Amino acid sequence: MISFKRFLVEAAIDGFMSKIYSCNTIEGLNELEAYYEKRKKETELKPADDISIRDAIAGRRKQLEAENEPDEEPEEDFSIINLCQIK
Repeated sequence: MISFKRFLVEAAIDGFMSKIYSCNTIEGLNELEAYYEKRKKETELKPADDISIRDAIAGRRKQLEAENEPDEEPEEDFSIINLCQIK
């Protein structure tokens, strides 16, 4: 059976992970990351919990960056072969 203190820590971790996944902007994610870096020094985290949180932040950052990239239009192919097929 886990201690009440550990239960509270795990509940706080789950809540923080939810905040990471619900974050909609890079700026918001940066703020969460800064808050986490400050708070992790003040709390007792298992190494696995620390890794999970950092991984979630990095993964969400990649998702947000991918969503914000402009859609690239495919380049038109003006090669001789394709131009001959047009005739």
